[in-house]
Amino acid sequence: MFFSIIFYYNTLQNFIFLFLNIMNYNHKQNSCIINILILILVIILTSIYIYVWQLEILYIFLPIMLFVFLLFNSLNVEVDDLKISIKFWYIGFRKSFLLSDIKSVKKVRNHWYFWWGIRVWFWPYMWIYNINWFDAIEIVLKNNRIYRIWTNDVENLEKAIQDKIK
Repeated sequence: MFFSIIFYYNTLQNFIFLFLNIMNYNHKQNSCIINILILILVIILTSIYIYVWQLEILYIFLPIMLFVFLLFNSLNVEVDDLKISIKFWYIGFRKSFLLSDIKSVKKVRNHWYFWWGIRVWFWPYMWIYNINWFDAIEIVLKNNRIYRIWTNDVENLEKAIQDKIK
């Protein structure tokens, strides 16, 4: 009896969640580049450990690589009725933009040297949230601050933001 009540409650909760989020955009994207780089670094450090027996290297670099992997492995972009939210994975950074503050949105192509992570670019001055290369959405706020959010779903994200700010 108790388990059936919990099952029905969870089913109802999931239905309400899906019903309320039909018109919202939510997309989680993973970074293949970071996974490959971390794998290469782990192989290199493990081989150094095996051949040189330098345990200090593993104690220093493996936690750093694990932290970078956990922070920048995936990026979740969500557009609801009030704001755009971006979140890097589990221990990640979060940022939100109110839709009422957005002046324009457009598709852009990032340069290869923007790389991945959270970075500030000084010419033109903008913040970049990136876990892979190239395709991104550029958001210009009414105070002329520029933000670029990488996505592998450029057309749908741009359309979702355009539909919400109109």
